[in-house]
Amino acid sequence: MNMRTHVACAALSLLGAIAFTPAAFAAGATGTGDAAAAPAAPQDTLNDIIVTAQRKAERLQDVGISVTALATDQLKQMDVNNATDLVRAVPSLKLNAFSSSAVVWNVRGVSQNDYGDQQEPPVAVYQDDSYSSSINTASFPIFDLARVEVLRGPQGTLFGRNATGGAIQFISNKPTKEFEGYASETIGSYSARIYEGAVSGPLLDNLQFRLAGIKDDDTGYITDVSPGEANFGASRHYALRGMLAWQPFDGTNVGLTLRYMRSPHERAGGAYGFQPACPNAQLQGAIEGPNQACPFWGNLPGTDGNNYRNDAITPSRGGNPWTTAATGSPTLGPLQSDRRIWDSALRVDSKIGGYDLVSITDYQYWRKNYLEDDDSSPQQDSNFYINNQVSQISQELRASHTFGNHDLTAGLFGMHIVGHYVGGFPIFFIGYVPAVRYSEDTKSYAGFAQDEWRFADNFKLIAGLRYWHDERVASYYGAAPASDLDGQPPVTIIFNTHQVFPAGSSLTPADADKNYSGVTARLELDYKPSENVLYYVSYNRLDGHSIRPGPSGVSERHAVQAGTPDRLRGRRQGNPERRDGDQRQRLSLRLPRLPGIRAGRYDSNHSQSARRSERIGNRTALSPRHRADFAAGHVARAVTRLSHSVAGFGIDCEPRSAASTALLGQCVGKL
Repeated sequence: MNMRTHVACAALSLLGAIAFTPAAFAAGATGTGDAAAAPAAPQDTLNDIIVTAQRKAERLQDVGISVTALATDQLKQMDVNNATDLVRAVPSLKLNAFSSSAVVWNVRGVSQNDYGDQQEPPVAVYQDDSYSSSINTASFPIFDLARVEVLRGPQGTLFGRNATGGAIQFISNKPTKEFEGYASETIGSYSARIYEGAVSGPLLDNLQFRLAGIKDDDTGYITDVSPGEANFGASRHYALRGMLAWQPFDGTNVGLTLRYMRSPHERAGGAYGFQPACPNAQLQGAIEGPNQACPFWGNLPGTDGNNYRNDAITPSRGGNPWTTAATGSPTLGPLQSDRRIWDSALRVDSKIGGYDLVSITDYQYWRKNYLEDDDSSPQQDSNFYINNQVSQISQELRASHTFGNHDLTAGLFGMHIVGHYVGGFPIFFIGYVPAVRYSEDTKSYAGFAQDEWRFADNFKLIAGLRYWHDERVASYYGAAPASDLDGQPPVTIIFNTHQVFPAGSSLTPADADKNYSGVTARLELDYKPSENVLYYVSYNRLDGHSIRPGPSGVSERHAVQAGTPDRLRGRRQGNPERRDGDQRQRLSLRLPRLPGIRAGRYDSNHSQSARRSERIGNRTALSPRHRADFAAGHVARAVTRLSHSVAGFGIDCEPRSAASTALLGQCVGKL
């Protein structure tokens, strides 16, 4: 997809919004737009923070949701320059940064359990009004923000899409009616340079603009000793955001946001320590001593399976754990995370009579090419790669109205995601080169409504429902070649709407086209004895799911929460609370897992937070990845994973703890 296509999609978004506004023009409505378009509400002497956790501007202490809100000054004081830096500032928020292009958020223990780009995480991330449906887009750089809001607990009624664990909103500074601007440079260790700036002001009496950008570069804190290879743990990216705000009539605001991010050949992930290992009796990797040879490999003493030795970078032999000898692949290319993200969002806010109307049209497109060296040596031993290309378009229409003691919000939402993915885990020196390619086409529709009823003095009852329906079409092809190490035969698995191979499984091509639907519910009681005190208790039910290689299904969560907003003057603000809940998994559609797609391999210390800490002088402990249960072990796990895959097709084939041609034959035979 070329740039012309992206511009065309942005133009279609604009046409969609123009179609929404004539009613407002004809009505000659007066008033102001909703929270995102209107100027910030005046703050009282207690230095209130205004949040939009319920899709409207409210004081934080008036919101019965567990929220942490960080304003611009707090973000600067805490040196929050990247999405991964938020964990230092927000309670109950954690992450696993497999690389700069794969950031998995964790709120109260609810998280995505691997790094598949095709999954929709259970913690919803929003950049302004743009929903990030992938961990690839959830790590967009932080710059020129008005605030960040972290909502803990299910947020499914109004936010809807996969907010099982919570939601994170990054809210940008808006265009201004007076000229302003700033520029900054941050300098750190490892030649770190972060440049950030913005300029804003009027173009016409009813048209304003804002242009902001950031550039982040450093040389990396993991030294690569291989000639010609750059260091690891390094940032190399830049991002731009342009915004226009237009007020064609009183009571109407049209906002256009364009975002672009580029990380050319960034080496922030895939930094592993070197450690020769020998498979033990359970085919698990055991550290190899400096004078030890491995009968399995038939290698020289102290070397790895391909006879490479470098004690200077081997931690168990006193080597420097902050070094590696990883090299690019002549077959697959340089080690890198190369990303591009485009996003165009058009928001129209209009007030017609007593109704506040909002239309949000969003189009996103992203590409990623990721390659790492898993053996951390100059040998051509093993790599892991994953490439993807995804487009996403969504439309939301929302209306709110106050009548009597009721504040009602209702709306419709639709989204279409098309993703294509390729991955592999080749072990070249034994000729084992498994690979997969798969695609996913998701169409989603939802309708929602929420009412806030002030039924007595100081009391309010909030009730909300959301009905959603998804259609997901999957296509999967995986191939694992024969292995001479343990006699594994070649395996091919095909699963799509036209074919299921091998024959004999309980699945049919119709199973590759699945429909899901569910209802999200919210019920909350608020008691407000005074202006700045609120007590609340709430119940939430939420569904969320994705299709992926391996176990998949619909996660159903019920949560009961109770608490009161808390104010920390001059610091971040949050809502302490007690909560109770449970989460269940309903299996629905499972796609096969092959050795080309792995889960949970990365050391979480390779995170952006670790790199930033090291920049400012805190030596973060980076655990070297032992070169354990490598080639033969991977062949053994290939059988185990293939057994899981066969089970995913509805066939009784138990996982195996060791490679065995006979056992594998039984599994394949059942196909």
